[in-house]
Amino acid sequence: MTSAIIVAAGSGKRMGSTLPKQFIEINGRSILEHTLLALSNSALFDEIVIVLSEEYLSKGEALRTIYKNVKICRGGKERFHSVKNAISVLNADSKIVFIHDAVRPFVTNTLLRSCLALAREKGSAIPAVPLKDSIRKIVPSDSNCDSSKTVAKDRSAYLAIQTPQVFSTSKLLQAYQTEFKNTFTDDASVFEILGEDIFIAEGDYANLKITSPDDLELAKMRLKS
Repeated sequence: MTSAIIVAAGSGKRMGSTLPKQFIEINGRSILEHTLLALSNSALFDEIVIVLSEEYLSKGEALRTIYKNVKICRGGKERFHSVKNAISVLNADSKIVFIHDAVRPFVTNTLLRSCLALAREKGSAIPAVPLKDSIRKIVPSDSNCDSSKTVAKDRSAYLAIQTPQVFSTSKLLQAYQTEFKNTFTDDASVFEILGEDIFIAEGDYANLKITSPDDLELAKMRLKS
């Protein structure tokens, strides 16, 4: 049995909107619903759990009337707690679980199937793409203007991580028994607590995460085509 978790409990402050970005509508559907539709249309998932904050649970219930095999789960203080809540409501027969950002509606079947195959073989799979730009680190200064320094000369040693992040359900459940740490940046960083390797699947630059007004405008153009 294959499960998916859509994490949609965030506030979306970077968008500068009073409405969390996952609920902004494009072409008559919220971004969350576009993402749900992408997962549902793949026909890969026996269940899809949507994690929502308390005040938006009703929006999830509305989606349940449209899409099959959807469950709604209350989010937590941090992403860690939201995912932990979602794992607790997965079907006991779940073998593989995908964890996906609600604001990545352009995930393709090719990417989903690639991650699934790798996770079935290795126990984990996270999509990633090579960095296109150089990276610099801000160096705090006593002056009004901070300086910066190069992080790495060889960009090939670094990757930009995407979702869905895919794991053996039983191992992920075990990993989420640990206490929350501020160093947890994503689900893979929690999974590593077990000493497990994280395997990389080929990501997709088109798998956009909508986090800013510019991203939103690009998404509007793509969803019209």
